[in-house]
Amino acid sequence: GGCPNRSSGSQGAQQIALFALDLIELVKNFRFSSSTTTNEKDESSSQQQQILVRCGINSGPLVAGVVGSKVPKFSVYGDVVNAASRMESTSEAMRIQCSETTYRLLRDASSWDFDMTPRGGVDVKGKGRMDTWWIKDAKRRAED
Repeated sequence: GGCPNRSSGSQGAQQIALFALDLIELVKNFRFSSSTTTNEKDESSSQQQQILVRCGINSGPLVAGVVGSKVPKFSVYGDVVNAASRMESTSEAMRIQCSETTYRLLRDASSWDFDMTPRGGVDVKGKGRMDTWWIKDAKRRAED
């Protein structure tokens, strides 16, 4: 939640969670044609395929910057990045899994009410057992 403009804490977690929810909604009804071989005579047919995504979110400190001079690339580093990758890889298709740190930031968000349910403990490579939550939806809070 900090590119290109810096944001942190609850605001950064909100931006990323809202992006992930929008991404899931976008691909839900998206279909593309895929050719497949149906028999020995190499006849092909076109089938509609769906894209499935899985999302993982973690929050915390990291280091970011441009690396390289011939082909510069923006990159992020840190334990928080590795844990976010594990949140994605242990997630399920069309779902958003978040760490306890992100859960707490979203729970305390001032502008949005996030609908989150506990997934329970998940074995995460390099981290051990982590409590995680599913982010299901978000609704903007009414202004006072």
